[in-house]
Amino acid sequence: MPYSAEVSRTNPSCILFLIDQSYSMEDPFGGGESGAKKNAVADVINKLLQNFVIKCAKDEGVRDYYHIGVIGYGGEVSSAFSGELAGQDLVPISQIANHPARVEERTKKVSDGAGGVSRTNG
Repeated sequence: MPYSAEVSRTNPSCILFLIDQSYSMEDPFGGGESGAKKNAVADVINKLLQNFVIKCAKDEGVRDYYHIGVIGYGGEVSSAFSGELAGQDLVPISQIANHPARVEERTKKVSDGAGGVSRTNG
């Protein structure tokens, strides 16, 4: 019989991300000219965290359906949170929503439908 449990504010789910922070994460994917692996991993984790925040956002604020941990390993094992959450191992999703490490604006490449690429901010 598979395990099941209700996820709610009184019974939040724990989600733990383990992030490779070893020196090899400086290398590009596939040895090509793409960006470093560490940048791609950071983008994916940040997008996942953003999606969790959006799913938990209600009129009165972000509900704590999840407690999230981001643990980095490489030379040592420690919390990979930065900013106001630095050093914390497990935090409610509302804390991630209220204390982002930083907010940056990027140029996104979008297909123009004719084989070219246009750029938008996002």
